[in-house]
Amino acid sequence: MAVAALGVTLSLTGTTESDLVPDGPIPRDEDAGEAGARTTTGRGGAAERRRRDRQRPTLSGLGTRVEQILELAERQADDHRAEARREAERIVTAARHEAETILNRAHEQAAGIGRDLSPAPPAQTPPPGADDPTRHA
Repeated sequence: MAVAALGVTLSLTGTTESDLVPDGPIPRDEDAGEAGARTTTGRGGAAERRRRDRQRPTLSGLGTRVEQILELAERQADDHRAEARREAERIVTAARHEAETILNRAHEQAAGIGRDLSPAPPAQTPPPGADDPTRHA
């Protein structure tokens, strides 16, 4: 995952310094003058630096950007793993519930079949002499 993010970053920004910087050297005096102006503006300096980096990216800030991209990729991977784990737990719980239902139904059917196949109890015949009205004990 991290290698893919690094590859995307390099393909978006270029792989050589000539791809990242316009032709010709960057005048460092201009950068120093801008740095002095930024210190007086405070928070606007950071926004100005980001704007300038987008217009003329260099290799100097690439490490920080790559680090941020990799950290984001790690957080997203953690989120995906956690979601997959929760989904797997839901699937396993549903499967266990369904298996329990099927097992209970099978036990009920087996009990019903067992009752149907059991021999009928013998018919109760009255003891000998029970219909004889003359016999009283």
